[in-house]
Amino acid sequence: MRDAADTVSDTARDIGGRVRDTVGNLIGSDDVEDRARRAQGAASDTYERGERYVRSAGREAYDRAEDAYENGGRTLRAGGREATSQIAEHPVAALLVAGLLGYGIGLLIHGRD
Repeated sequence: MRDAADTVSDTARDIGGRVRDTVGNLIGSDDVEDRARRAQGAASDTYERGERYVRSAGREAYDRAEDAYENGGRTLRAGGREATSQIAEHPVAALLVAGLLGYGIGLLIHGRD
């Protein structure tokens, strides 16, 4: 997204420079209409190029977010399988840990009198 923002910023500067050059060339020129059309074409081309860059950056950001979501889901499922495996191997220890956690949470919530 940072690259897309930089590209759009550069494109905007490019448009500004082209407009400034075109306006500077228009002063004292008899062919104002032709130069205005060329300036409009240059601005339109630059806008379309910036739009393509932003759309491309958006697609890339979406793809990366989708990949991160899928990787997170796989990691979560793997962690769940590992926890299930550990609990199945050591059920008494798992009950003891769960009981201690419950007791600790109860102390935090209700405090000691």
